[in-house]
Amino acid sequence: MSRAAYVYMFHYGMVRFFNFKTEEIETIFRTLQRFYNTPIADKLQERIAVFITPNKMMVTYHHLFLPQLKKEMIGLVMLNISQTVALDRYSQITEDLLIETDAHTSYLERKGKLLISGNTLKRFIGRMLNIKNKISENLYSFDLPDITWDNEDLNKLNQGLKQVFDLKDRYRLIYDRIEIIK
Repeated sequence: MSRAAYVYMFHYGMVRFFNFKTEEIETIFRTLQRFYNTPIADKLQERIAVFITPNKMMVTYHHLFLPQLKKEMIGLVMLNISQTVALDRYSQITEDLLIETDAHTSYLERKGKLLISGNTLKRFIGRMLNIKNKISENLYSFDLPDITWDNEDLNKLNQGLKQVFDLKDRYRLIYDRIEIIK
C-alpha cells in the first residue's frame, strides 16, 4: 500500500512536509536549493504527530487526531504549523529589535542625545518596517481560509489549530512589540 505524502510551499519561504522520511526531505531541500537566491541557512522545525482515528477530531500541541486523511485537512495543518514556526522566528527578531531600541532610548534618557547616527537610525527604522510589512502581508490573516467556509469539520480543525498554537495572541504580541519600537 502506498502512503500519502505532501509537500506544501508557502510564499513566505516555508516548506512543510507530511509523511516524508528525513532522507527524502533532505533530497527535496537539495533540489529546492537550486531555485533560491540565498542558501537555506535555518531549517526551523515544528512537528506534530497525526493519527487517523475514525469519528475523532482532536488537536493538542504535539498530536492531531483526524477522522480520515484528507488533503484539505493536511493543508490546514501545514498552514498553521508554518505560521507558528514563522511567528517563532519573528518573535525572536522583534525581541532583539526591542532590546536594541531600549538601549537607544535609555542612552537618550541618560545623556539627552542619541548614540546612533542618522543613516544607522534610518536603516534600523527600515528594518523594523520591513519586518512589520512581512508579518502583515505574509503570515497571518484573521479571515478563515476559503476551504473552511462551507465545511464544518475543516472550520473546527482550523479553529482548534489556531487555538492550540495560540496564533492570534502571538501575532498580537509581535505587532505590539513593533508598535513599541516605532
